[in-house]
Amino acid sequence: MNEQSKDLIAYLLSKFETNIEPIALIKLVYMGEIEAIEKFNKRFTDLKFIHYKHGPYANELQNSYENNEFSSFNVDGKDPDLLAVVENIVAKWKPIVIGGGIQGLINKTYHTLPFQETSFNKEINFEKYIGNKYISKIVVKKKRYKTLSNPNIKLYTGKELQSSIDEFLEQIN
Repeated sequence: MNEQSKDLIAYLLSKFETNIEPIALIKLVYMGEIEAIEKFNKRFTDLKFIHYKHGPYANELQNSYENNEFSSFNVDGKDPDLLAVVENIVAKWKPIVIGGGIQGLINKTYHTLPFQETSFNKEINFEKYIGNKYISKIVVKKKRYKTLSNPNIKLYTGKELQSSIDEFLEQIN
């Protein structure tokens, strides 16, 4: 892992002001990759992510975290786009992770295009998604729908969905 990657990850960790689980860090950095590619057409880190059973995983990141390699950082001169990614990730995911909602973060990583299109135990090739402005959108492959979705969620047609939204809005007004 290069110095810029270490500094960005240490900076990200500093924003949480508390220890987070290694799995949360891995998923946050993965979401950083997704955002950096989608918004700025570049990688967030130089880490290698693998498609594993429990979502995208970066062994080097886990080892570095466990060895306390993120205790200090220097963001002077770092890419402002990538610093913005850190700020966005923290704004979006900090309340969820700190509040114990890590499962929502894990679920989001499962449904991203790079993860879905990568075979099990293979490296996720982020570079092939550079220029794709939709890689953060939730993806569900039809053949895997039953294993990826909650059976308690009802699927609506366009008209049913609008009626459901209207009904919900009436209840809260």
